[in-house]
Amino acid sequence: MNVLFDPKNSADRRSKFQNTTLASFFDQVYQAFEHASQASGEQIDRTYQIGGYHARLCFAGTAFAPKITPAFEHLLIEREPTPSLTVYLWDSASTAVELPDFLGNEKDYLESGDAWMGASERFNFFFRPSTGTLSFLDMSRGEAIYWTRSAAQFPYYESGAPLRMILNWW
Repeated sequence: MNVLFDPKNSADRRSKFQNTTLASFFDQVYQAFEHASQASGEQIDRTYQIGGYHARLCFAGTAFAPKITPAFEHLLIEREPTPSLTVYLWDSASTAVELPDFLGNEKDYLESGDAWMGASERFNFFFRPSTGTLSFLDMSRGEAIYWTRSAAQFPYYESGAPLRMILNWW
């Protein structure tokens, strides 16, 4: 494996993270969602009214939607042409599209159980390799990305309160 830093050395990880712009990473992750959507051949879109605002969830493929949508079904509305928030969701297992590498391969973090959180005036992200999830919000565009390693192995407690980091930031 060609790694530019020691994944077990938190100082090396912090240094690499600080040199990575959140805007660039957001764009890379969004492109991965687009690729996952094309690879799956199907996209599921749902719009919900949450706290008086409209949020659109766009799923790449069909595997991940049943893990997220039941918690929001009572808030389902007709599609809003300009939602306040659009969340792009995919899982790597069903789409064969991995999360882009920005702090080293996500597998490098599984042993230590590290979680990474970052924020700026525009962006918030939370990366938890132990559960295989990434929450990422671009406040200025009203867009977010939610990724998981595998819909089939998605933690049950995440299904009970899905997208809570993104919705809290938003």
